[in-house]
Amino acid sequence: MKSLCLLLCVVVVTACSSSHDGGEGRGPVRPNFLVIVADDLGYSDLGAFGGEIRTPNLDALAQEGLQLTNFHTATNCSLTRAMMMTGADNHLVGLGNMAERMRLAAPHLMEYRGYEGYLNFRAAVLPELLRDSGYRTYMSGKWHLGLEEHTSPRARGFERSFSMLEGAAGHLDDRQMMPGMERDHALYREDGELTDIPEDFYSSRDFARKLIGYLQMHDREKPFFAYLAFMAPHWPLQAPESTRDKYAGEYDEGYDVFFDRRLARQKEIGLIDERVPGQPPVKGARPWESLSPDEQRYSARLMEIYAAMVDDMDVYIGEVLDVLRETGQYDNTVILFMSDNGAEGGEANRARVIEEYINQNFDNSYANMGNATSYLMYGREWGRVSSVPSKLFKSNTTQGGILSPAILRYPGVANSDEPYPEFLSVLDVVPTFLELAGIEHPGSSTGLLALQGNSFASLVGGNRQPIHGDDYVMGWEMTNHRAIRIGNWKLVMSQAPYGDGKWKLHNLENDPSESMDLSATYPELVEELQGHWQDYVDRNGVVVLQH
Repeated sequence: MKSLCLLLCVVVVTACSSSHDGGEGRGPVRPNFLVIVADDLGYSDLGAFGGEIRTPNLDALAQEGLQLTNFHTATNCSLTRAMMMTGADNHLVGLGNMAERMRLAAPHLMEYRGYEGYLNFRAAVLPELLRDSGYRTYMSGKWHLGLEEHTSPRARGFERSFSMLEGAAGHLDDRQMMPGMERDHALYREDGELTDIPEDFYSSRDFARKLIGYLQMHDREKPFFAYLAFMAPHWPLQAPESTRDKYAGEYDEGYDVFFDRRLARQKEIGLIDERVPGQPPVKGARPWESLSPDEQRYSARLMEIYAAMVDDMDVYIGEVLDVLRETGQYDNTVILFMSDNGAEGGEANRARVIEEYINQNFDNSYANMGNATSYLMYGREWGRVSSVPSKLFKSNTTQGGILSPAILRYPGVANSDEPYPEFLSVLDVVPTFLELAGIEHPGSSTGLLALQGNSFASLVGGNRQPIHGDDYVMGWEMTNHRAIRIGNWKLVMSQAPYGDGKWKLHNLENDPSESMDLSATYPELVEELQGHWQDYVDRNGVVVLQH
């Protein structure tokens, strides 16, 4: 761990809030923490990352803070959240696969350690560590780490919480979005107890305002850790009538035009090199010109609703930030914004059981699009737009599945006029926050899992040096989609429908969109990385599926 003395001196100098821990003159200010997680937001969706969706609050946060342009997650929602809470690989802490996938398609996996389908008790959990060190802990939004009371946010360290427990639910009501469940509604808990949602519910607004309520009642004699976990813009694409038409007519030119436009914008603002190519359309994609006028109209409407959801999320993030400013806590709050994985590229008819469930329970007619009784996804073509410049999307171990738009904001953060391009991952969040708070991780000597990431707290102190050395290895696996990375070299295997189950080698420094397979050129490197992959499997208890 880096020198806490020097780092905390920086924190004291930059902090403007009178909030302190332990009373006046009893030691340095400890920062508050606010983590904001979007659900299935694509890398290029925010204005600061090249998108046309209007996100002024997040864009301002990026301008004030530091854009983390090389920040990695897991391939899917709950996997990332498990890693973010523990600093350990998802296969170790209970989410070796998503609970919903295991329950529907592979229940035998839940017999393996690390595949329990909820955040298990092998690791120290961030809110518990902060709470036990004097922090107040608050959470509002999507949990996705356990349905029962003993696996709820309340049981895992959050003193106040309002949470949707499952992987997906309606944004305008509590309608169940997962087939094969025993109930037709999603589960919510407040402070551990099952609860109902209001009749005029809207997920982004209500999650943000619930957290605002906690922050307004916060005792400023103690620092806080607040976690705002949006469901937006995860399917189903829904928004209230008052905001649903914010982008009416703005996507009529189609997804091919917007792919080119976002790619050009990213090059213009310096996020990617001029030489980075755009990914070709994925298997099964249709050129915009080949769609009938009615199909174009329907597809454009999907993206209009998606954009409205992202826009709304930004509006409510602005409300949270305003409360921090009004209460004098903004400048002593470390703010981390991220998406939990890449953009969604799935189709509503991707599996027969889901298609039948939608047909029996929802109305996806044009007139009903975006209402509570619709169940919409915007599909692979718009998912490709949201993923610019990366290959594929959520559920894949290609960059489109694991590269997240991320922002770190705190006064004095390193050279915020330029993005930070070095590799980071969600595994780094726990060590970073613990270092900034002056807390030692209990470590493996206690029988708990050791941290697998590195602290990037030095970025707060003005140091832009890489957090990970060229020898740092990180792996990913989800339903036999695989990847292993060391330095800028990445070996990746994608399965159907977009992959062939064979290893591909990429140099991400020269080819961030994974367009060139170099496996035939560097067979020795492929073999070396395959060895690292096997080490990753063995170290983390990955159950490799046999096809």
